[in-house]
This record gives sequence, C-alpha cells and structure tokens, in this order.
Amino acid sequence: MNAETISAFQLTGRNTGDRSVELPLGEKRALQSASEAFHALADTMPQLVWSTLPDGSHDYYNARWYQFTGAPVGSTDGEGWAGMFHEEDQPKAWEKWNHCLKTGEPYEVEYRLRHRSGEYRWMLGRAYPIVDADGVIQRWIGTCTDIQDQKRVALENEILSQELSHLTYLLLDAHVSTGNSLVAATSHSRLRLMISKAASPRRSSLATTVSRGIHSL
Repeated sequence: MNAETISAFQLTGRNTGDRSVELPLGEKRALQSASEAFHALADTMPQLVWSTLPDGSHDYYNARWYQFTGAPVGSTDGEGWAGMFHEEDQPKAWEKWNHCLKTGEPYEVEYRLRHRSGEYRWMLGRAYPIVDADGVIQRWIGTCTDIQDQKRVALENEILSQELSHLTYLLLDAHVSTGNSLVAATSHSRLRLMISKAASPRRSSLATTVSRGIHSL
C-alpha cells in the first residue's frame, strides 16, 4: 500500500471522530481519537494492526487491514472479525484468544485470513495487553503478519527432506548392498530431476551435496 492510498483511505474511508480530545485507552474507539502521528504510524506498518477492549471486542483496525481484506469499514468490529478466518482455524484461535483474555498472557497463533480476492493466506497473529499502574488490562494491541511464503517454503523443505531420505536409501542400498546398477542409475536420474526442479538455491545445494556424496562412494 503506498502513501497516496493510505492518505485517501484516512480522508474518505474512516470516521476518526473528534481528535481534539483523546479518549482513555479503555474506552471504545479510543484509538480512533488518537493523534495523526499514531494513525500515520499504524497505517504504514507492514502488518495488519488491530485492537480490542479488555473483553476482546474489536474496535480498531489500521488501513492495511481493510486494504488486505476488502471488508467494509466497521464490518469486522466486535466479533465480526471471526468470519474472516478459515473455519478450520477458528476453534484453535478462539480457544487461545479466550485463554489469553482470562490470563493476560500474550496471544500468538497461526491462522488463515481471507484476502479480498477470496484466497486464504497464512498469518501469524500476535497481541499484547496494555495495563495501567495497577496492572489492570486497558486494551489489547495486536498484529497479523503474512507468513504465506514461509509456510510454502517449510512445506517444500519437508517434502524435499522426505524425498532425499528415500533416494539416499535407494542409492546406498543399490551401491553397497546389491550393486544393482539399474536401480542406482534410476535413482540418480530422479535425484538429478529433483535438483533441476529445486525451488530455491538452498534446496538445490542440498540435493546436489547428497548426489555428490553418493557418487563418491
């Protein structure tokens, strides 16, 4: 999101209310009454920023939340945010969130959030409580960080690890135990194909290292 988009959103998309008087943090829509500096900071962060009252009721989202989800302004206030997440991830997210609301522990969970395109993307959700001098929670401040690419790479690496483990076994067995050159040649061909299709330099390097090690036996 560029600066122009954020500026236009702030001017036309959100009712910020009277900023001449900033509301106490524990009051509903307190962050909407915050200074221009706060909104500039929150709206330009790479994460989706959100906040709730002590009871967990959402009353604030930054511009990037609305830009990502495409949701109408205010439509995800209260508990309306829950419908934005993949139904398979909601039970765990709710359980963790309710636990944190009761204990005051930091919130952290991974879930899939629906993009405005309809696609679900993996997010890392985090939130921390803001407390007063007596330790009473005034509100929660949270973020959603897009981890879709990290999830994809982790899955690819897991699959690669399993494939390499299997091929290494076949190659060693063919070379050391049976001397079956046909099996060895077939396995080497599969390994070379894996190297050619490696999605990252690190994966390619790992596969190449295994191949060279087997060849040196």
